[in-house]
Amino acid sequence: MTTKTEGNNWKISWQLLSIILALSFGGVGFLATTVLLRLPTNPSCNKISLFFSSATNRIYCAQLEAKKNTVDSLLKAISLLEELSPTHPLRNEINRYVKEWSNDILILAETELNQGKLEDAIAIARKIPSSVENYSVVEETITKWRDIWDKAQAIQDEVESELRKSQWNKAFLVAVQLLNIDNDYWQTTKYQETV
Repeated sequence: MTTKTEGNNWKISWQLLSIILALSFGGVGFLATTVLLRLPTNPSCNKISLFFSSATNRIYCAQLEAKKNTVDSLLKAISLLEELSPTHPLRNEINRYVKEWSNDILILAETELNQGKLEDAIAIARKIPSSVENYSVVEETITKWRDIWDKAQAIQDEVESELRKSQWNKAFLVAVQLLNIDNDYWQTTKYQETV
């Protein structure tokens, strides 16, 4: 009888050993494949040697920085590319990226505007370097924002004037005009406050 028990223990230990080996080799294989397929980050993006690097390396590093999609990272990406010569052979591609990233900054600024922070939105937009090819769009956007704000403020002032005269219905009709303002803050928050 002891031989049967020893035989069963032997089977169990081989089965356990097979499972352990399969999991070990499978895990090592998975880890090796993951390491091989992962694209390495460019370590030179974090170094001062970027000053001496090629334009393609700068573009790559700028793209990595821009993926963070914050105002500061987008500005850093723009500055990495703006340091290159205006006559550089890759200038068309560089200008395309800079234009795209400056538009992304304007989108981030517009989120501030839609939260009722006009001056913060303008301050963010003004951080875009004036050397950017499409800087006129920045100025036009700021002018548009100010016009929207002035129009909405005029409506708000008119509502308050009508309320002082106890013209409730007329004040409400004027307040409804806030819904036509092309800004989330005035259409929602200020409209609700006014009503």
